[in-house]
Amino acid sequence: MAFYGKNHSFRARNCRTCQFKEQCDFYWDINKYGSKDFYLKGENEDGYLRDGCVWDNDIDTYDTMTVEVKYANEVILSYSLNAYMPYEGQMIAFNCEQGRLEVRNYHRQPWEVDGAADFRITKSFKDTKAWTIPKSTGEHGGADKKLRDLLFLPNQSDTLNQVAGSRAGLMVFQ
Repeated sequence: MAFYGKNHSFRARNCRTCQFKEQCDFYWDINKYGSKDFYLKGENEDGYLRDGCVWDNDIDTYDTMTVEVKYANEVILSYSLNAYMPYEGQMIAFNCEQGRLEVRNYHRQPWEVDGAADFRITKSFKDTKAWTIPKSTGEHGGADKKLRDLLFLPNQSDTLNQVAGSRAGLMVFQ
């Protein structure tokens, strides 16, 4: 644990009961959201506090980690996670003999970006080409509405052939 948990001078069980609301950069007022009742009712079911304090002594989930894996086919995976950065998102790169693919997903960064993600393909020591994926509106980048529409509205286009039919569902049990 490099940042959260016991690594601070003040703490509470959750934000609702915290006496350090004005000083805490991570304070979240659960009362501001229309889904407050939904969140609070769930606490009795699973014990999880949706506004739990990031400085709680009981927090022991790693907030910094790295992994390096060498697979049987000699492919190497390197992974790094830092859960306490000043902004969120992902930076992913695939390297191979023919070049590199980079993907950058933006989320809650303190500067403006043109799109939701950037992709770049660079051929080994040759040309590079970049694309920007435009931002979508709605929950989860607009995916929630698209998924609901695909599931519940008739005659929706499935251009990626992602919808499983009843036979595919039954085959799960084979």
